Amino acid sequence: MAESKGKERPFRLGIEAPWLLLLVFLVVAAIVWGHDLAGRAFLGDDYIYLYYAENAPHWYAGNFCHWGPKNHLRPVTWFVVYLEYQLFGLNAPAHHALHLLLHLANGLLFFQVLARLFPDRRSVAALAAGLFLLHPLHAEPLGWVAGAVDIIAAFFILAALLAYFYARAAATRLSKSFLLATLLLALYAKETGFALMLLIPLLDLFRGRQKPEARLKTDLRWWLPLWVIGICYLLSRVLVLGGLAGPAGSPWRPGAEARGLPLVFLAAIRQIVQYLFVPLPEATTGQIQVGLIGLGIGMTAWLGLGLIRGRAAGLIFFGLLWMLIAVLPALPAFGIGPDLEQSRYLYLPALGFCLVIASPAAARVSQSSRRVFLYLPLSLLLAAESFGARQNLKPWQESSRLVAGLFQQVRQFRPQWNPGDTAIFYDLPRFHRGAQVLGDDQTLTAALSMTLFPLSLRQTTTRQAQGLRVPLEARTYGFISPAAEIPPPRWDPARLDRDWFVYQYLPEGLQDITETILGRLKERQELLASAPALTPLELYRLGSVDLLTLHDLVPLSSGGLQITGPQPFLIFPKSEVTALAVDSLEIEMQVWGISRPGPSWAMVYWSPEATPRFSEARRASFPLFLDGASHRYRLDLGGRPRWLEEKNVHWFRLDPGPNLARIILTRVRLIPYSR
Repeated sequence: MAESKGKERPFRLGIEAPWLLLLVFLVVAAIVWGHDLAGRAFLGDDYIYLYYAENAPHWYAGNFCHWGPKNHLRPVTWFVVYLEYQLFGLNAPAHHALHLLLHLANGLLFFQVLARLFPDRRSVAALAAGLFLLHPLHAEPLGWVAGAVDIIAAFFILAALLAYFYARAAATRLSKSFLLATLLLALYAKETGFALMLLIPLLDLFRGRQKPEARLKTDLRWWLPLWVIGICYLLSRVLVLGGLAGPAGSPWRPGAEARGLPLVFLAAIRQIVQYLFVPLPEATTGQIQVGLIGLGIGMTAWLGLGLIRGRAAGLIFFGLLWMLIAVLPALPAFGIGPDLEQSRYLYLPALGFCLVIASPAAARVSQSSRRVFLYLPLSLLLAAESFGARQNLKPWQESSRLVAGLFQQVRQFRPQWNPGDTAIFYDLPRFHRGAQVLGDDQTLTAALSMTLFPLSLRQTTTRQAQGLRVPLEARTYGFISPAAEIPPPRWDPARLDRDWFVYQYLPEGLQDITETILGRLKERQELLASAPALTPLELYRLGSVDLLTLHDLVPLSSGGLQITGPQPFLIFPKSEVTALAVDSLEIEMQVWGISRPGPSWAMVYWSPEATPRFSEARRASFPLFLDGASHRYRLDLGGRPRWLEEKNVHWFRLDPGPNLARIILTRVRLIPYSR
């Protein structure tokens, strides 16, 4: 009786309870994250991946020539990106479907890891794996093709952990070879894999049942080869990137680097010493904050589970801890706690968080709470490694609104966890302080943004008598150099502030902007003038990404922004429009359809909230002509009762309908009431 008490009870069909629970979580996660796969599109960073995958001359060139990013050493990840492009091309739903399958596989691997750690309490392992599968922070990693970096890295890291457990148990040549392969894949998938060098010994120290002296001697025979591999990995980073972090980065030059091989080891030591003793930058401080959050949650779990008695109370406390972890990222929206900049970098820390709360729960139930302290540092290591050296955790309101908007949907019991829509609100170009309707004609020419926009500029425009002034926050994706490094335009420098660039504003709107955003037309202007119908993806084929200009998106000869695909897109600014002062909205555009020419229906939504949330109650529909000719559409907003009830309107969204093949937006005007 004593032996059967600790075993999991199988169901009548022969399926053990932990596996059945995990299967339920897998099905629910597939529905939650995959219900809108057919309508997914590419977003912001995705075009970087497509550009590299399309132009890489060889499958192995992702990180070892100018086709790959210069500050990462992730050949495994970039090979997966290259393979995806070769298989799926520009089929966005297929990319997202593969990443969803990888996410489900990660949940399965995570369960296997926890089951190895707690073989007598696999129900807790299934519960923790299910919480990880459904964690709301996965909205961005699963909503962006570019967000799959952490999903791929997590797959190989978990596979390496399982391979280590299997190799220790089997001790065969095949198992050791498999461990070596998975470890190398984890290291070269993302830098986070280096955390295995510390996590594996940590797990062994607290899992062993032998005497400490005999156990340490056996463990060292396994750890030393792992550490040698880790040192070789660090040396390869110095060789390829010029340093451990590679902040500037450079293409791989075997001939030049080979002459400096004797100094590689010294350079690695210098980098390590620098990171240990130089005052911490803001980004590193942010990493420590995230790690301390996980550490605090783990301590709370350990203390709480040590005070309560009974399985029911333990499960209740376990659920409360999960809610704390789930709600924590949304707290900055209400002015509480540090703000997390980009939720896709929290995919791997979520593993640590779930493991931290699962470990004391399992240890408490299995009467071995002394092991709890082992697992507390796991979240600190995973969180610190996964953020990367250049992530900034200064308060950024948009990311808080992203998570807050997601929880708003959950609070209203609306099962619409749409990663794609959520990501659209997160990192598209926007006027974060709003544009003002100024000038003689009282019209506003809005900047337009859409899901296919490859840049992410944060800008504010103000209509003035001399021109349109646009401040650029040069901080996103590395496409835009800092303001101090940008050559001054042709205008008088005395008219320019340090962070402001003045454009000549002409009545025709965006098509008549006569200078680029960065003042770097160079030879690209003539090339674009002869090919005005380029889509953003095609623009990347023209050359270096860091030379993209506004004219890449607004060609001089055609005007407007070239868009393809049926995905709805947003129109900004965050305009602070007083509804009672605006009579109608005028849109001028050309639209080509994928079906026979003729009228179709489009819709414009508006939102009065600071975080854009669009509903059927706040919309205006109009017939859309798909003949490719230029049409001007005027929407009578003032005649709609719901519009008149609004105090201020902040956001607009245009949905051109499912039959869109290509659209050129030339002009958007808010027309005030005539006085």
